Amino acid sequence: FGIKLVNCALGSVNTQIYTNIVTGAVVYSTNNQYRAIAIESSIGNDLKCNDVSNSYSGLYFSSNCNPSKTSKNNMTNHKYGFVLDNNGIIGQQGTSTTPADNVWLGTTWDATGTANGRFKNACLNLSNASYSLMYVRNVSGLNPYSPNGSTTSFFGNTTYGLFQIPASLITINAPLPTACATSTTPPINALMTTDIVNALETTVAYIADTTILASDAVLLSDQVYRTLDSDTSIMQNSTILTDFYDSTSTKDIGTLLNVEVALAKDSTQLATTLNDVVIPDNLVEESYRIYYESYINYQNGTFSQVDSLNMRTLAEGCPVLQGSAVYMAEALYNVVYFEAELFNPICPEYIDKNSEILTNKSTLPTFTIYPVPNDGDFTLAGQLIKGQTITIKTMDGKVVYSKKMEGNSDQQKIHSNLGSGVYFIIIEDESNHLLSQNKFVVTK
Repeated sequence: FGIKLVNCALGSVNTQIYTNIVTGAVVYSTNNQYRAIAIESSIGNDLKCNDVSNSYSGLYFSSNCNPSKTSKNNMTNHKYGFVLDNNGIIGQQGTSTTPADNVWLGTTWDATGTANGRFKNACLNLSNASYSLMYVRNVSGLNPYSPNGSTTSFFGNTTYGLFQIPASLITINAPLPTACATSTTPPINALMTTDIVNALETTVAYIADTTILASDAVLLSDQVYRTLDSDTSIMQNSTILTDFYDSTSTKDIGTLLNVEVALAKDSTQLATTLNDVVIPDNLVEESYRIYYESYINYQNGTFSQVDSLNMRTLAEGCPVLQGSAVYMAEALYNVVYFEAELFNPICPEYIDKNSEILTNKSTLPTFTIYPVPNDGDFTLAGQLIKGQTITIKTMDGKVVYSKKMEGNSDQQKIHSNLGSGVYFIIIEDESNHLLSQNKFVVTK
């Protein structure tokens, strides 16, 4: 990542990312983790006059990042220039009189439908472009201000919006585009409180949309609820947000935040009581509950090897599926062991959110590796089923070991003959659905 912002509920203030130049070392990367500017689950961002090039994704938004304002950003030589991922929401870009004026430069953007091409826009993993409309400038001939003619939808919903701009969103008589300011000081409070309120109201409406998966509704509900709780002034004069906050406070999402409040006040007994009340029925709630249980044990001086394994599993999990507890587990793990390890939770580029492993109640992956680190010979423990595939990959995605389970077992000895380095071990079922992905270290 050139610039990465994750898990920031910014309340009535916002993050400003201005006049940065971020470039990769090649024409464009083939690794989907290489992103120039990545904003994930962070509310209130203003991206202006940035120049990004030669990466897999140029401007990347995952989950609820609404509002995020983009204008006058240049994107050159990417696999995907402008990306919405994992129910990505950023809100309206530009207005009917002032287009966003983002620019797609170069001639490498392939036409719609081109297999494995490079696309100006990508709408992935159930993102819905209708919640992120973009006004673009009408220019005769080759139009660098429009992504039309080079789009991709995959698992997104691209009826209209960012990814195939309809005529109603093309600004014909807009004033001439202005140059980016040369000042090194961005404007103060580029997003107003009204922007935040309108954006959160839009997200609440999306949560109630019948097309959204229940698991994604939980993720968005948790983020909006925590944002409102961190700055209750946002709810002033908004009955929509007030009603949402009041109703969510009585649900498990509200109870789990109360566990955190109790822990912040050193009330571990109350935190334990509240955490025990929660009966998770999705990965987000289960991840929080496991995290808080380990945190309580840490405060009580009873942090165990099981807690350590749980925290490492969470820290290497997928926040798109498990929520903010992934980021919190990273921090706790480093506090416990006085480390500064940089975890890099990696999710599949395309997530089958309808798969059984993700929709069934209760199931954080229970696979563990020991010893860690190891010399390439180690034991994989967990419920291994006939037909499952165990794969080890290098950090750049090269497969260096693969084995298909020929029977059921609660552990599997792995003799990989790997050299020193960091690897991923991936477990998939017979339908190639991801069951677990963990990182481990080999030292020799």
